[in-house]
Amino acid sequence: MRIIDISQSLSELTPVYPGDPEVTLSKVKDVKVDGYTAYLYNSGLHAGTHVDFPSHFGADMRSGGGTSTKKSVETNEAHFNADMRNGGGTSTKKSGKTQEAYFNADMRGGGDFPPDLFFGKGVLIDVRGEKIIKLSPFIRAAVKEGCIVLLYTGASAMYGTPEYYSLHPLVSAEFAEFLVAKKIKMLGIDAPSPDYSPFECHKILLAADIFILEDLTGLEQLSGIRDFSVAAFPLKIAAEASPVRAVCFVD
Repeated sequence: MRIIDISQSLSELTPVYPGDPEVTLSKVKDVKVDGYTAYLYNSGLHAGTHVDFPSHFGADMRSGGGTSTKKSVETNEAHFNADMRNGGGTSTKKSGKTQEAYFNADMRGGGDFPPDLFFGKGVLIDVRGEKIIKLSPFIRAAVKEGCIVLLYTGASAMYGTPEYYSLHPLVSAEFAEFLVAKKIKMLGIDAPSPDYSPFECHKILLAADIFILEDLTGLEQLSGIRDFSVAAFPLKIAAEASPVRAVCFVD
């Protein structure tokens, strides 16, 4: 088995989304003085390779280790106005149009989702050169239910420049709705985001409990490989996102 790393590194040189806090690493203990070395890490949760949880666009504060039941149902406003769990609740997979009640109420973060949702069969889709990533016959045939879709845009070549945040492609709403219908586990992209404000793709996917894996790199390593798995496990953190070490396993 071969393991392919598709993660960006984290350091004080790691670029951050415009307006987000910079990454800092401060030595708080020195081995020569204190007998051991320790660092204080300070950063937003969207620096480097990370995964977005549904709470990124609402009050959802579940974090990554509970039980998720993935099924297609209409959003129940009363349920999502009352869901305030923060450590092992049940996630209901939703389909259809995003409803405002969901984004005002769902309180899940990283520890509320079981780890199997962050591991699965991978599908690489080469969309280099596309400004708007649209649904195509190839994509319809390639994407299988329950898989993890990786979009190879080539935008990671701009990582560390302003253009990385202003010139990356965006995923069309039709494509996002298709991914919801296919009940994929996660959408990964070698860009800072699959969309721009007002973040329609984010809202469509996260409302359906489809996680968004951002700031990937090295997806060219997967070109021509049809059989691989993706793992991007988050911390069990009570927040809207988590850093991950995203890797692919190739038999």
